[in-house]
Amino acid sequence: MTLPTFRGASTWTNGTGAITNTPHASTATGDLMLLIVETRATQSTGTPSGWTQVTGSPQDSGAAGLTETRLAVYWKIATAPEGAVSIADSGDHQQAVILSYAGAIGIDASVGGITTPATTSFSIGGVTTTTPDCMVVDVITQSASGTQAWGSWANANLSSLVERFDTGGGGSVTAGIAANEGGKASAGATGATTVTNSVSTTAAWMKIALASQAAAVATGHSFAAVIG
Repeated sequence: MTLPTFRGASTWTNGTGAITNTPHASTATGDLMLLIVETRATQSTGTPSGWTQVTGSPQDSGAAGLTETRLAVYWKIATAPEGAVSIADSGDHQQAVILSYAGAIGIDASVGGITTPATTSFSIGGVTTTTPDCMVVDVITQSASGTQAWGSWANANLSSLVERFDTGGGGSVTAGIAANEGGKASAGATGATTVTNSVSTTAAWMKIALASQAAAVATGHSFAAVIG
């Protein structure tokens, strides 16, 4: 059986008004896409047309303010061609990126949480996967300024950890988004993922296990059983 594989990350977009974001050019029909949106706490862009919010989303680190952050993650199976996604104005700012994965059929398991008060060390909680060969994606947003501030990702239960996205702090947006992934060959507990930031910040996070299409077919799981 085969783990889902990373296709690519879209170009990061941000602004104080409505924005758009277009999937990576290599995204193909049947790929699973994760749309990651960060805003100021308590402010929502709503669910973009055609997308489904991942279970456990959104995560909100507190009362609205410059020291807080809100994370929302949505998923969709790509059809060709995939155009730009419209993301509404939440009130203060919004930023977004889309990660695309080949060979993923749905969401096996997901969980979210927040880290507050501000710190430089974080733990992204674990989930228990129900199918083998899941690709486990950790997503975290920060309230403090700092481009490419995340590092030292660690989880002994996941293989081949690799950071796929880390940016922010540009233009009118002082917050940031980061994403990391690792494989889970056998079904079971992923454990927590630890990560550090070079600046002290509050954070909102999610762990999302992408179900392998090949594994789901081989183990008799239906599509509906693995979409979360």
